Amino acid sequence: MNVIAYAPWSSRDRWNREMNQLVNGLARSERRASNAWVPLADIREQEDAYLLSLDIPGVDPATVDVRVDKGVLTIAGERKSDIKVESGTVRNRERVQGTFSRRFSLPEGVDVENIQAVGKHGVLTVTIP
Repeated sequence: MNVIAYAPWSSRDRWNREMNQLVNGLARSERRASNAWVPLADIREQEDAYLLSLDIPGVDPATVDVRVDKGVLTIAGERKSDIKVESGTVRNRERVQGTFSRRFSLPEGVDVENIQAVGKHGVLTVTIP
């Protein structure tokens, strides 16, 4: 006699996994089709400044536009593809390239004239005194 483990939810779990794969695949395709990406950001408050760290791997920090207009900090740039296909086929491309833009409302009292941005190891750190 064979013993078979009773797993009433296994079909539902498999269905959930398959649906997640489908939705995630569509989201990746949609991101690639839009040719845009949104870098992730962290904001820290220190005693004398705010520090905004933005993940921009593959982007030269010198090409990033950092500006303030009417109390809104805008950071914009572009990550270009480093894949050059001379022969063969690209089988998978998950690293999104294209333009990006992030906007942050600044609190009152910040010293807009002395905002500084420094890029290092794929992270742009903006200091807002």
